[in-house]
Amino acid sequence: MSVLNNTLKAIEQRQDTAEHGLEPTVALRQGRDMPRVLGYCLAAVLAVGLVAAAYLLIPQRQSEPLRPLAVAAAPQQVKTQKGASPQPLSVTSNSQEPTLEVVEQHVREVAAPKVEAASQPQQAIASVTNKSIPSAFSTPSLAQASSAQTLKGETAEERENKPVVIKSLNPEQRAERWFVQGQQSLNYGMMDEAISQFEQALALAPDHVQARTLMAATLYGQSRVEDAYALLIKGLERQPAMLKWRVLIAKMATEQQQYARVLAVLDQPQDTLALQADNNDYWILKGTAARQLQQDQIARDCFTLLVQRQPTVAKWWLALAGSEEALGASEQAKEHYGKAIRLGGLSKAAQEYARARYISLQGGK
Repeated sequence: MSVLNNTLKAIEQRQDTAEHGLEPTVALRQGRDMPRVLGYCLAAVLAVGLVAAAYLLIPQRQSEPLRPLAVAAAPQQVKTQKGASPQPLSVTSNSQEPTLEVVEQHVREVAAPKVEAASQPQQAIASVTNKSIPSAFSTPSLAQASSAQTLKGETAEERENKPVVIKSLNPEQRAERWFVQGQQSLNYGMMDEAISQFEQALALAPDHVQARTLMAATLYGQSRVEDAYALLIKGLERQPAMLKWRVLIAKMATEQQQYARVLAVLDQPQDTLALQADNNDYWILKGTAARQLQQDQIARDCFTLLVQRQPTVAKWWLALAGSEEALGASEQAKEHYGKAIRLGGLSKAAQEYARARYISLQGGK
C-alpha cells in the first residue's frame, strides 16, 4: 500500500478516536469531513503538479534534433504530438481518485522519453554511421567504375588527372595555316596582309608552291614586277623543274616586253618538260619572244609545234608563215599565209597583213 493510502488511514483512525474519545469542550454542529477533503485536495494538487511537470518535459523531448525513439509499451502509454495535449491521467481505483502508484507510473512514463532522448543522439549517430552512404555522395563501386570506363573509355577522375597534351604543329602544318589565311585575305582584297601571310608561309616551308605562286601574282598585281620576278627565280633555284613558275615569269616579262627574260627562263632544256606537260602557253610565249628578238628558227620551231597541236587556229599559221618568210622559205610562207586566210578568225589588221604578204609572195599577181 502506498504512502498516501497509509496517510489517509492514519487520518481516519485519528478521526475515529476524536469522535469516540473525550467529549468535546465546545459542541459544534456536525459539518463536512474536513480531513477527507484535505486528502482529496492534496492528491489533486499532486496530480496537477505532475501534469504540469509532464508539460514541461514533453517539449524538451520534441525539441530533440533526431526522431524520438518509441517508448516501450506501458500500462498507460502517453502519446504526444505537435499541437496535441497529453492524455489525462487514468484513474484505476474504485473511488475514481488517482492513487500515488498511478501518479508515479505516469511520472515514469512522462520522464522516460527524456532519459531516452538524452542517449538518443549517440544512438542516432551510431545508426547513421552504420547506414550506407547515399549513392549521390558515395564513390562509385568497382563494377560501376568498370562499366563507366568501358562505356566512356576512361573515368572522370582519370580524365581530370590525365595530363593535357598539346599537339605541336610541324613547320609544314604551320606554313599551311599561313597560306590559308593569305588566301582569305586575297578574297577580301587585303593585298598587303596576304603578301605578309604568304611570306610567313614561305619562311616556314620554302618549297610551298602555291604560297610562292600566289605571292608572286599578288606582287605583280601591285606593279612590283621585280619583286615578283626575284621571288620566282629564287623558287626555281630550289625547284628548277617547276615549269609553272617559268611560264609565269615569261607571261609577266612578255607584258613588260622583256623578251630576253622570256627566252632566258624558257631555255632549251625546258622544252622536254613542256612537251611532257602538253603546255601550249610555253610554246606561244617562247615563239612570240623569239619573233620579237628575230630568232626566227626558234620561232619557226615553236609555231610548227603549235599548228600541229591546233591546226584550225589561223593565227598560228600566220605566225609560222612570218618566221618562214624571214628564213627565206618563200613558197612555204605563201602557202601558210593562204592557210591562215582560208581559216579566217583573224583580226581585221591581221587579215589584211596576211593577204598583202600572200600577194607579194605570188609576184604581185
